[in-house]
Amino acid sequence: MTLTIDANTNDVIDLPECVRLLSGIKGISRRERMDDAARYLRMLSNNKSFLIELVNRQICEAQPLDAYQQSSNFSQQIVDLGGGPGFRLRANMWPRCVADAPADWERSLFAYQMPHDHNADFLTVGYWGPGYETDIYEYDPERTVGFEGEQVDIRFLERTRLTNGKVMFYRANRDIHTQLPPDDFSISINLLVADPEAVQSTKQYWFDVERGVISSSVERLDYSPFVFLCRLASMVGDGATINVLEKLAQGHSDARIRAEAFTALATLDPGSSLRHWRDASEDVDPYVQRVARAKLSAE
Repeated sequence: MTLTIDANTNDVIDLPECVRLLSGIKGISRRERMDDAARYLRMLSNNKSFLIELVNRQICEAQPLDAYQQSSNFSQQIVDLGGGPGFRLRANMWPRCVADAPADWERSLFAYQMPHDHNADFLTVGYWGPGYETDIYEYDPERTVGFEGEQVDIRFLERTRLTNGKVMFYRANRDIHTQLPPDDFSISINLLVADPEAVQSTKQYWFDVERGVISSSVERLDYSPFVFLCRLASMVGDGATINVLEKLAQGHSDARIRAEAFTALATLDPGSSLRHWRDASEDVDPYVQRVARAKLSAE
C-alpha cells in the first residue's frame, strides 16, 4: 500500500545539492532505495526559500510569450525542478477552492475529487501550506487490462493529509488516490523515479471508485506556464517578487501576461492594490484596461 515514510530531519539543502545527492543513489528506481531518497526530499522541503528564488529568477528572465512557453519549466500546476538519471523533481501547486465544491475546470486541472493512478513510482512531501487530504485505494494491475468501463477490484486503504514535511510513497499503476482541495494554498514536491521511455509507454487511468470501474485514460492538458508562474508568485512571493512583477506588468509584450502580473501584484501587495489597478487601467491594451476597471469597480 501507499507508505508514509519516516524521514524526520531538520537538515536543510538547496536544489542543486538535492539533485546531486539523488544522482548518487545507485538504482534509485528500486523501491528498496526509497528511504534514502525520502530523506533527501525531506531535507529539500525544509528549505522554504529555494522555490520563490526560482520564481523570481524566471520572472526576471521573462521572454516573449511564445519563446517562454517553449523553454519554460513551468506549466499551469507544475514546476519542473530538474533531475538526473532515472528521476525528476517537480513542485505541484494546490489552490483552495472558494466554493464548497471545485468548478469543473478546477477538478480537471488539479484532479480534485477525481480518483486516478500514476504511471511512475513517486515520493511526495508537503512543502507549503496545510496540504491536501487524499483518499487512497489500491488495485491489482496484473488483473487489469485497462479499457474504459472495465470492472476493477478497488480496495479503500485510508484518508490522510499531506502535511508539511510528511513524505509518502506511491506505487505506479497500483495505488489510486483522489485529492480533496486544501483549506489554503499548498505546495507539494514530488520525486518521480522511472525510466522515461517506460513512463511514456505506460498508461494511467481515471477511476470511478464507487462503481469499481476504469472511467478513462488520463490525457495531458496544455496550459500557459506564465499564468501559473504569476499565480504562484502571488501566493509565495517576497519583496523581490513585487519588484519583478512590477517590471513584468509594465514591460511584457503580451497583454494577457501583463494582466496576470497586475493581478498577482494586487494579491501579493494588498496595501497597494488600488495603485496597481490604477496603473493597469492606463495600460495600452483594452484587455488589461477591462480587467483593471472590473477590479476597481469592485473596490
